[in-house]
Amino acid sequence: MSGSSLDLGGNDSTRPEEAVSGANGDEGRGQNRDGGAEAERYDCRHTYENFEFENQDGDTAPYRCGSWDCYCCGYRMRMNLVEEIKRVTSERPEMSRLLTLTLDPDKCPVRQDEQHKYITERWNALRTRLKREIGDFSYIWVREEQENGLPHIHAIVSRYLPQDVVSAAWAELGGGEVVDIRQIERTDKAAHYVGKYLTKNALSGLPDGIQRYNSSADITLDVRGDKGESEDDWELLMDDFEIVTPDGEPLRRGVTDADFVRQREQGGPLPPPEPGGGGG
Repeated sequence: MSGSSLDLGGNDSTRPEEAVSGANGDEGRGQNRDGGAEAERYDCRHTYENFEFENQDGDTAPYRCGSWDCYCCGYRMRMNLVEEIKRVTSERPEMSRLLTLTLDPDKCPVRQDEQHKYITERWNALRTRLKREIGDFSYIWVREEQENGLPHIHAIVSRYLPQDVVSAAWAELGGGEVVDIRQIERTDKAAHYVGKYLTKNALSGLPDGIQRYNSSADITLDVRGDKGESEDDWELLMDDFEIVTPDGEPLRRGVTDADFVRQREQGGPLPPPEPGGGGG
């Protein structure tokens, strides 16, 4: 249940992501690049439609899985990330420069998971070096995969970073020769610059344990949209259609780890047993 959330009406999670066009760190499960991100995706509103939270007063709330590979939750969190960037840049007008770091394919590993770890390590090393040579700065960064599969880092930063210094450092640290730094003339457009990279599958299908975004310690991002909510007073229950009560209703019981696995494999709630099949 890690990453799951209550849906108490605070988030726009009503539209399937496939119908939508065009901290702080967050991790998630991966996928085989050859198979494509789309092949691994699902919609928790359908896969776990018989799951819901219930409190002691009998109030209920739909279950939301909080996975980036879910159409519903992935869309919601992407939109929340864009909104959070808008909020931060409006509160912090100095967050007005966009830095893009690209890997040299001749210098980075071949495997997808190793490439993502490699660019993260290079980015951490670059920040340490720039802090020492130029001074500290605030940042929000988002990960993106190019069409060729190589990861990018897009970062909004709070201070001027000399192009020649950053380019030389990035090359020496093993990142590559391509570094782009540009001034964002209107800070209210900062989220737009990052948001245009967050296409439908941009943050899904990444390797296990890889952060999709992060920020400096002085910036807090509420991307999951459940800040301040607590599941302590709520119990996750399900309608088990495999077990029918004497009243002819599905058994209402607590959810187990096996239920998540089975319904994910099935693509939704398991059907009731056939009459006479002995499954009751």
